[in-house]
Amino acid sequence: MPNKQIFSQWFSLAVSEWPQAVDLKLLYPKDEGQKYVVEGLGRLADGIGDLYIGREDELVFRNLHWAINIAIHDLAKYVTTVCLADLRKDAVQIIFDNSLRACIDDLKAEGDEIPALLCEYLNG
Repeated sequence: MPNKQIFSQWFSLAVSEWPQAVDLKLLYPKDEGQKYVVEGLGRLADGIGDLYIGREDELVFRNLHWAINIAIHDLAKYVTTVCLADLRKDAVQIIFDNSLRACIDDLKAEGDEIPALLCEYLNG
């Protein structure tokens, strides 16, 4: 079971790297209205996550920033602005854990070692 205390520390740091509020007013339909794009949200998430490329904690924070992006994107259907302080940590953790497990499966399939940081988190 993932370690909630470790996630809380990571989440606090990650949220502090985002703007306090994200404007979601520029919403465009895609695929005949079945999906939508929030203008600039992906670039914002990538820009924050890219700061971790090459670092020991790259997998953690790139996945965590992507999970925050997904959570915000899902809210764009209902609101025009999201305050990061209002995000539910548990909801982001579910997205993060699923993404992280997929990365670990990829690492295993390629025969790569699982970073100790991830093992510590996932093994509680």
